[in-house]
Amino acid sequence: MVKLKNHLKQYSKNGKLFLVNSFISFFTMSAFSILLGIFLKEKQYGEAFVGSIMSIQIIAMGIGSLPSVFMLNHWGSRRSLILSLLLIAIGGVGQVVTNHEIMIIIYSILYGVGFGIQFTVEPLFLTENSSPVERMSLFSLNFVLKNIAMMIGNFSTGYISDYLKQHMSSVEAIRWILVGCSFLTLTGIYAVLKMEESTMKEKQTHNSFLAGYREMMNLPVVLYLLYNALIGLGAGMVVPFFSVYLKYSLHVDDMMVGSILSFAQLGTVLGGMLISTLARKIGKPQSVVLCQMLSIPFLLSIAFPQGLMMVAVSFFMRSSLMNMAQPVLQNLSMDLVQKESRASFSSFLALSNNILRGSGVYLGGIIMERFTYNTPYYFTVSMYFMGTILFMMIFMKDQLWKVKKQFQKQS
Repeated sequence: MVKLKNHLKQYSKNGKLFLVNSFISFFTMSAFSILLGIFLKEKQYGEAFVGSIMSIQIIAMGIGSLPSVFMLNHWGSRRSLILSLLLIAIGGVGQVVTNHEIMIIIYSILYGVGFGIQFTVEPLFLTENSSPVERMSLFSLNFVLKNIAMMIGNFSTGYISDYLKQHMSSVEAIRWILVGCSFLTLTGIYAVLKMEESTMKEKQTHNSFLAGYREMMNLPVVLYLLYNALIGLGAGMVVPFFSVYLKYSLHVDDMMVGSILSFAQLGTVLGGMLISTLARKIGKPQSVVLCQMLSIPFLLSIAFPQGLMMVAVSFFMRSSLMNMAQPVLQNLSMDLVQKESRASFSSFLALSNNILRGSGVYLGGIIMERFTYNTPYYFTVSMYFMGTILFMMIFMKDQLWKVKKQFQKQS
C-alpha cells in the first residue's frame, strides 16, 4: 500500500482525478456491456435489433468525437467531461425506461456521444498532464484501473441481477441495475470539478484546425487510421455480443456470464500491469504485434464447441493479449503527429474506430441471426490479421525490409 501511495505521488493532481473519472465511467460501461443486450433480448427483441442498438451506440461514440475537438478548444476539458457524464447518465436511463424503439435509439445516441467525448479527451488529457518520463506509466495505470472497474462491474452486476430475479422479473431486475449505474456516473462530476483546466483550452483559429487535419494526410497516419478501423470492425462483430453469446449459446445464467467476463477482464488488468515491462524489453511496436498475433488462436477457440472451462480460459487469454497493448498504442499514436494536431488526430482515431466498430456490430447481429453465434469470429480473425500487418508496415518498416532482404538472399 505504501508503494502504491508513493507511485501515485509522481502523477499530477489532474492525472489522479482523471483516473477517478475513468474508473466510475467504465464501471457504468461494464454494466451496460453485459446487461443491455440481455435486457433487450428479455424484452423479446431479436438479435438484429440488439445489434442495431449496440451499433448505434458505438457509431455515436465516433460521431461524438468530432465536436469534442471544438469543445475542448473552446470549453476546455472540464466542461467537456461534465457534459459527457451527463449524456452518459441521461442516455443510460433512457434506454431502459422507454418502451418505444425510436426512443431507445435516441437515448443510445446520447449515451454513445457521451463516451465519444470521454474517449477523445482521454489520450490528450493524459498526455498534457504528464511528463515524458511518467507518461507510459500513467497510460498503463489508467488502462489497468478502467479494466478493474470493468471486472468489478461485470462480476457484481451479474451477481446482483441473479439475486434480484428472485424478487422480481428479469427485465425489472436489469432495469434497476442499469438505472442505478447511470446515476452513479454523475458522481464523477465531483472529481472533474476538482481538476484544474489543462493547456488544451487554447483558442485556435479555423486555419490552425485545418492545418491539423492536413498533417493527417501523410502515409503513416493514414495507414494507422486504416489499422484502427480494421481492428474496430473486427472487434465490433463479436465483442459486444460476448454476454449474449454466453447466455444464449452456452445457456448459462447472468451470474456465470458476469463471472466469465470478469475473469477475462482480470486477464486484461494483469496484462496492463506487464505491458510497460514488455515494451521496455522488446520495444513498443514489437510488443503490440506479439500480443495481437498471440490473441488470434484464442479468439478462434471461442468459436469452437467446447466446455465452459475452456471457453473461460479462451476469453481470459484473448482479452489479456488483445487489450493489454492499448496503453502502448495510445502512446505511439499521439507521437505520430505534432502537439497542435493531437486533438484532431484523436477525434479521427475515435471516429474511424467507432464507425467501423459500429458497422461490425450491425453486421455481427445480422450474421448471428441468419447463421450461428460462431460465424462472425472467423471474420474478426481476418480483420485482426490484416490490421496487424498494417501496423507492422507503419512502426516496423525497417525490420520488415531486413526480413525481405534475408529471403531474397536465401532465394
